[in-house]
Parts: sequence; structure tokens; C-alpha cells
Amino acid sequence: MNNTNRTVWIVVAVLVVLLLCCCVALVIGAAFTGLVATAPQIREGGIGWVEKQTEQTFTVGDAPTVEIDNFAGDIVVESGESGQVRAIATRKAGNDRNLERIEIDLIESDDGLQIRTSCPNTSIGNLSVELELFVPADARLTLETGAGDVEVDDVEGTIRAQTGAGNVRVDGADAPMALATGAGDIDYAGEPRGECTFDTGVGNVTLRLPDNLAAEIELTTGIGSIDLGGFEVDGETSGNEVEGTVGAGDAANIEAETGAGDITIIRQ
Repeated sequence: MNNTNRTVWIVVAVLVVLLLCCCVALVIGAAFTGLVATAPQIREGGIGWVEKQTEQTFTVGDAPTVEIDNFAGDIVVESGESGQVRAIATRKAGNDRNLERIEIDLIESDDGLQIRTSCPNTSIGNLSVELELFVPADARLTLETGAGDVEVDDVEGTIRAQTGAGNVRVDGADAPMALATGAGDIDYAGEPRGECTFDTGVGNVTLRLPDNLAAEIELTTGIGSIDLGGFEVDGETSGNEVEGTVGAGDAANIEAETGAGDITIIRQ
């Protein structure tokens, strides 16, 4: 092969390689464009979610009553300034249309504040309202949600909290209370006073109690175990049932029950 033919074949080979490179680049570019076009759009509230937040502050008197009836969503209540309740409500839904279906009613009364949430079309899923409240330390609470966690921190008034499915946690309380969940764990820390009940259908119950506890206790688990945390009980004890007196027994009556789960007392 002479030099001229060799040069021609080299030029042809280079052109073929360049053409192949261009084709590969076009294919990769088209694929990337398709991925970008079909990628989920991240909207406020996360992928596939939209949310809207509102905040209001209400003036209240001493030891106000705060009642919440939430169809679905978490409830968080913390100790705040005296004489006022600050409520932050976050509605969540899969799209803007469903978001507007959620209704929130805030009703002031002489005793305190009521918050009720609802959705007229209950067949629509992926709807909820997260409620965060800052209340006076002496507030009296009645909290209920169809599904979601309930948390209360440093509120010293009476507490009644219930969820259909979710965990219930109360920290820093020293008043009568009733905590319940259909399915979920209960975690309590404080100095119990008066009637105190802790009830879960399926889940664990953890009670963090003071070293000088003086209470009548009744603990029951259908499937699970009971750990008394070193407290001496004057009464009847077994693997899944305890009934008796701790200390003088005159400060509180404690009842804890789970259908399936453990009951654990932690001595503080």
C-alpha cells in the first residue's frame, strides 16, 4: 500500500471514531434529559407532599385548659410563657387541592383554648396536621389524635393524652394523668400524683420514677415481662403481673397495662 492510500485510510478511521463518539454523546445526553424530565419534583414538605403552616397566639388565664382533637398527625406540647398559648399548625397533604380540604378550628373560652382539626372527605389518605403548642407550665391538657405521636415536656398540670396509633411521651410532669395508645410505646418521666394510668394495646411501657416513690401500683402485661427497677413492692408479684405498695403508698395510684409488651420501671 502506497503512502497516499495509507493516509486516506487513516483519515477515514479518524472520521469514523469521531462519528461514533458523537453518537455516544448524543445518546447519553438524550438519556440524561429524559431522567431530568421524569424525576419527581421536590415541593415544599418533601417529595410528593405539600404543607402550609399557620401560627397564632392566645391570651389565657391561670391554669388554662387546652384541648386538642386532631384527626391525624403528631402533637407536641412544651412549657412556654405564662398567660399565653402559642399554637403552630402545619397542614400536610399530597397536593394543594387536598391541603385545602383540611379544616382547623381554634376556639377560645374563659377556661382556655380548644383546637379541632377535620377533613370532610375522610376517604382521602395522606392528610395530617402537626400541632406544636407552647403553653403555661400549669396548663391542664387533653390531647387526642387519630394517628401520630404525642409528646409533652415540662407541663405540671393534669394530662390526658391518647392516640390511636403512635407513641406517647411525657417528661417533667407531677400531676394526675392518663396516657393511652392503641399501638405504640409509652414513656413517662416525673413524680406521679393522684391517679396515673398508662395503657397500650401493643407496645412497651417505661416509667421513670423518683427514688422516694410512694404509690399503690398495679402492673399487667399479657405477653411480656415486668422489671421493677429495684423497687420493693409489698404485695403480689409475678412475671407478668404486679400489685402492691411501694413506700408509704400515699402519693399516687399507678396503673400500667399492655396487651403485648414489657413494663419497665427505671429508678431515678
